[in-house]
Amino acid sequence: DERGSRSSTDSEAAARKMRVLWEERRIDVSDGNAYTRDSFMEVYGGLKEWDAAEVGKPLERRIDPADGNAYTREDFIECYGGLKEWKKAGGEDQSAKKREKMMKMRARTALAEAEAFEHANAMDENKDNLRLLRAVLVAGLYPNVVRIEVPSKDKSKDSSSSSSSSGGRKPPEGRGGGDSKVEVKFFARSGAVDIHPASVLWGESMFRYPFLIYHEKVKTSKVYLRDATMITPYSLLLFGGNIMVSHAEGSVTVDNWIKFNVPPAHAVLIHKLRLEIASLLQRKIEDPAFNASDVKSAKVIQAVSQLMKSE
Repeated sequence: DERGSRSSTDSEAAARKMRVLWEERRIDVSDGNAYTRDSFMEVYGGLKEWDAAEVGKPLERRIDPADGNAYTREDFIECYGGLKEWKKAGGEDQSAKKREKMMKMRARTALAEAEAFEHANAMDENKDNLRLLRAVLVAGLYPNVVRIEVPSKDKSKDSSSSSSSSGGRKPPEGRGGGDSKVEVKFFARSGAVDIHPASVLWGESMFRYPFLIYHEKVKTSKVYLRDATMITPYSLLLFGGNIMVSHAEGSVTVDNWIKFNVPPAHAVLIHKLRLEIASLLQRKIEDPAFNASDVKSAKVIQAVSQLMKSE
């Protein structure tokens, strides 16, 4: 009868309503968008901002009969490619084929997220290794190298700079932490240069290593370096120009210009490591998808990283 039919209809509507879930969202004043309570917790680490926020439009989720879990409208579209299943969610059971498709899609998503997390951690492995970062700058900016010379207290000069024109200047008072009379000189391969007054290195007289790598060189009243960074000997030996090893002298010379005193056994190891680095880079150039995760490549990268940290 009519009463029984109405009762049956009301029961079905109530059952369908129970399969539609509404999750409260509140407005984040930082960008004006609505977010769930969990999102506020994730960003701010507490509920202070959530409690103070204005109530926004709630987030609707519907139960997918494929697995009994609640999903947003966007989730249904991504899985099924349309709104048909969203509109009838909670009604007819989905076919076994669609149920399997949903489960596979979610499994792939979870696997992709896990792989992305692992890859991100691997990429951040050397994020705090500043010496390695200096080496990367050398690899990208060489041959933009400058040699630093700080005369001894008796004003004696290195023989290599005796024939060069003066490129030095006295650092201003209060900068560099050294004697204001110390005259630091900088020499590029083409001759004397100086640090631009706008550079953060202007006035510095204390350098742990006697080399700089620079990005831009300009000429006004002098030849100036606008931006420069101190670099280490290992970074030049591994990522600089061609090297020439002299076992008799116990030295390694970079591009017939920068000379280092290196024991013969160490020079051999440096030469071999350079060959491995060149081989690894060549492989990456030929195959951009190569991620250097094999044992040999990983050992080369680790050796370079540890060598930079040891300086």
